[in-house]
Formats: sequence, C-alpha cells, structure tokens
Amino acid sequence: AVLGDLPGARRLGGDNPTVTSEAVAAEARARNVATNVVYVSDGERPSDQAAIGAAVATLGGIMLAEPTADPAAARRSLDSLAITPVVDRLVSVRSDTSGASTGVRTALAVVILLIGIATLVVALAHRDGDSERGSPAPTMLGARFVASYDALADAPEGSGDENDTRPR
Repeated sequence: AVLGDLPGARRLGGDNPTVTSEAVAAEARARNVATNVVYVSDGERPSDQAAIGAAVATLGGIMLAEPTADPAAARRSLDSLAITPVVDRLVSVRSDTSGASTGVRTALAVVILLIGIATLVVALAHRDGDSERGSPAPTMLGARFVASYDALADAPEGSGDENDTRPR
C-alpha cells in the first residue's frame, strides 16, 4: 500500500542478499547516488548488514552484501554492474565475532522465554493477592491511582483541560 503511494517507487529484490544488494547498487548508480565508496558486508549476517547500512546511509556510498564480506567477490559484482571505474575506495567490514551457534541461540531463547513466563506468573499472583485483600484501587507498577475523571468535575474553572466541554 505504501509503495503504491510513493511517486516512481519500485521494489528491488533478489534471490539472496548479494543479488538484492547488486540491484540496489545498480539503482543507486542510475539515480546518480555517489558510488565512489563501496562498503562490503557479510551477506550471511543480517545484523552486520543493518549496522553497515545505517553507516552507509549517514556517510554516503553504496553497500554490497557478499559472502564473508569478500572484497574479491565485491569487485566481481562491481565489474558486472560497470561501476568499477568510478570506485575510489572499497571498504570490507567484518564482525570480529563468529556468532553464536544455533544451540547457544536456542538455549538463550528458552531462558528468555522462561524468564518471561516467570514474570507473568509473579504478576498474576500479585494481582490475585490484591483482589483478595480488597485493594481499593487498581495498581500500575506499584503506584495507586489517586484521582479519576469524575474527581475532576469539582475542580474550579480553568484548572483542568481547556478542551473539557463538560457542563460545570
């Protein structure tokens, strides 16, 4: 829906991050975006692509997503796009971490899930305890509400919301 509302917009994409980044680079070149600086990210690491994409948007230039941020693969992509002659600098950016294994990520997700469930159980237990004791007002993060909309009806003119049109 939003794409249709933009003048001259078209969706770019490809079968993998490398092909998609090449399509974006070709479009950038066609629109006379500065292509003299090319940043290369690891096409298999979305977090690297996001971080480098933010930097490229700020600094200017284009970004290619190549497996392992390989400069040789980036040069081949630039050659196929006929951009190589205008490139002054090629910056290959790689994370210095190898990333967590799938097992570690799964274990971390399970721990976070269990913490979330425990937090929910504690919150529900506190809510049930408040209702059993006949708590006079609902609580939000431990603070009790001390006024309600009706309590403001007796406020003097000009002390409330100027948009309040209730008869006084």
